[in-house]
This record gives sequence, C-alpha cells and structure tokens, in this order.
Amino acid sequence: MGPGVRWNAYGVWWSGIPSNYDWAGNEAPFELVFWLSVFSRNRGEHPDRLSIFVVGIVHVLTSRTVV
Repeated sequence: MGPGVRWNAYGVWWSGIPSNYDWAGNEAPFELVFWLSVFSRNRGEHPDRLSIFVVGIVHVLTSRTVV
C-alpha cells in the first residue's frame, strides 16, 4: 500500500535508496537485516537475549508514525 499512497501524495513510486534517501522507504529493509541477524544468532541451545532486546529497540525506533 505504501507505493500507491506515495504515488498519490508525492507523484513518485519509490523514494528510498538508491534513488533518494527518504527514511520511510528504507526502514523495512534496514529492520529486516536486524531480524535476520537475530534469527541466526538465536538458533541452537544458547539464545542471545541481548540481541533480542536490541532488535526490539531497533523495531521501536524504525516503526514510528510520522504525523
């Protein structure tokens, strides 16, 4: 839904990297990198609880609502 809303509001389909540096278009890939790293660190018998806490903080910081 994001690209359609962006097209109607600003006249562009994508405004993230590499064409521009709009954070709203780049927060999902940025957060995906963190989630994948936490998933790989927590496989096995000894979970890395600090990484889970860090990805929670990153999630809160990147998924803010801009009004």
